[in-house]
Amino acid sequence: MMLEYHVYDVFTDRPFAGNPLAVVMGADALSTRQMQTIARQFNLSETIFVMTPRDPAHRARVRIFLPLAEIPFAGHPTIGCAGLGADQVGFDTHRPVVAHAGPAFIFVPLRDAQALADARPAGAAFEALTARVGKVYAYAPDGAGFRARMFAPGSGVPEDPATGSATATLAAPLLAAGVLPEGETRLSLRQGVEMGRPSLLGLRITVRGGALAQVCVSGRAVPVAQGRIRIPEDT
Repeated sequence: MMLEYHVYDVFTDRPFAGNPLAVVMGADALSTRQMQTIARQFNLSETIFVMTPRDPAHRARVRIFLPLAEIPFAGHPTIGCAGLGADQVGFDTHRPVVAHAGPAFIFVPLRDAQALADARPAGAAFEALTARVGKVYAYAPDGAGFRARMFAPGSGVPEDPATGSATATLAAPLLAAGVLPEGETRLSLRQGVEMGRPSLLGLRITVRGGALAQVCVSGRAVPVAQGRIRIPEDT
């Protein structure tokens, strides 16, 4: 038996840019092991499995897998990036923090785009860091928005070209930095530039009474492939 799948490049308006995503249709009968096997076969940052919703009011039920782990939604150490000095970490009121909205991220603000480009996560210290909180999201000022990189080697993703969940979660560090006024703030974020997979993500944040009231992530997607994939044995 074969399953239909589609591959989309997400957070871009042109193919072969942005973040590639595999979408597997009709996955209701698949076990967790089978889904993980298929995700490992695609070996993309994320693979999403679409199933019949339990609640008829919903359009679909989905599960999202990295090559080596499932995630619920696609700090103290400052950074595990060789070549970066302490003076390059942090800018204005932005400081490293851990935040999560499903998956947890270590958010590391960097002084500028050059520091971001120079980031080379490697070594035992970085491996130990990502073993505790598996994903590191570095960001730097970029015009009126930010430029970012996301590293998750512990989940089988050395670097991710576009990370919607981290973009949404970034609202919390921005609030902590005191840079979000009351009302609505709109930001653009560029990611994947250093990988040759430039991605553009939109972030809309609403603050009421000094607290986050709503966070929305936006972007575009273009189809690049479709086909069928064999269902692996559940052993």
